[in-house]
Amino acid sequence: MLQDTDGLESTTKGPPPITDTLAPATHTTHELAIVALSSLGHTLCHIGELAITGALTAIRRQFDLDPRLVTSLPYLGYVLLGLGAIPTGLAVDRWGSGRVLQWYFFALAVAATLVALANSPLALFIALTILGSVLSVYHPAGIALLASGVRRREWALGVNGVAGSIGVAVGPFLGALWTSLDYWQGAFWTIALISLLASCLMRPISKPLPMPSGSKSPQDWNSVWLSNRPLPWIAIALLYLCMILGGLNYRVLVTALPIHLTGDATQAQAFAKGGLFTFAVLLAGTIGQYGSGCLAQRFGPFPIYMLAVLLMAPLAACLASINHTVLTMAIAANLAVALFAQQPVENSLLAEGTSARRWGLSYGAKFALTFGIGALGAPLVGFIWHYTAKPSIAFWLITSFGLIMLAALGIFRYLRRRSLNV
Repeated sequence: MLQDTDGLESTTKGPPPITDTLAPATHTTHELAIVALSSLGHTLCHIGELAITGALTAIRRQFDLDPRLVTSLPYLGYVLLGLGAIPTGLAVDRWGSGRVLQWYFFALAVAATLVALANSPLALFIALTILGSVLSVYHPAGIALLASGVRRREWALGVNGVAGSIGVAVGPFLGALWTSLDYWQGAFWTIALISLLASCLMRPISKPLPMPSGSKSPQDWNSVWLSNRPLPWIAIALLYLCMILGGLNYRVLVTALPIHLTGDATQAQAFAKGGLFTFAVLLAGTIGQYGSGCLAQRFGPFPIYMLAVLLMAPLAACLASINHTVLTMAIAANLAVALFAQQPVENSLLAEGTSARRWGLSYGAKFALTFGIGALGAPLVGFIWHYTAKPSIAFWLITSFGLIMLAALGIFRYLRRRSLNV
């Protein structure tokens, strides 16, 4: 059970416990290394996920594939990217997040090499499937390492979220860049080289450091520093519900807005608008993630989560009602800030509400649900577009889901307060 409290010491490997004289805002070199390498892992995860999208045209020409077939090559890998998070979470709880993250970097280097060496559609499909299963390792391991290894947890999660958004932006660009050089495989050789280097750099972090004299015991460290107080299962279920709806909201936004913005434009105009939209939204998303992490560090994660959801619902309604291009871009950017701001704080709330011994499993379940169920947002947009010819109507889904999230968070707040007062 995620709420198991038998023994506060986590199997997740972390930095040395806090000493009584260490200032709360001070970062040790070990903590900064954790933030840097975990963030690099997040960036590489999304680059590895999306680099293939920038090379699909070249792959189609190289193997003379039907468009429907070439776009399906990474599909099973995307499915495993979500489903693989649960066994990875169990592995994190068993062997520690640092050790699993080191394995992730090494395995990513191997998987990216297999993609670069693929010389047939079948080999490429198998390689991309292996790549997707390896990428599923990152989120449970990387987030658990930050939750247990850095005292300013909300700030660290915000930085990590920014790194992920950068990876989402860089992935298609990296694939397209190497495609323009007539060697799309170069994108995956780049990923393999960086991942191999990161695996070597992870060696000191993957091992527990000796406790300095005068330090608190690991039990005191977990109970005092992390303030880990497991919540009732129904409160955790409500938090998971909100995160699933957040995953649906993200997929609806990134699927419907490019279609809505493009309209009846020519192909060249559509490409220009789509590129501008992607850049603007991802840039706004990084602002939301880092800002929410910093604000949550000062005011706590729950008020920031509530505020982000409260802003998201009316912004989505405005986006569904306005057709002016400039206003659409402005509203979409603010909506992205509110939507992406939810990710660091929900990760922090999940760490606060579940046992440190079960963080790997709790994060694995989260990402399996958000990636898996959240993917349904794309066909929902397609269904609405097909029957109404107005993809903007799909934005009302975000408003509706936002209202459900507010109700669930209200109940979660009540249960949380009651648990803390026991």
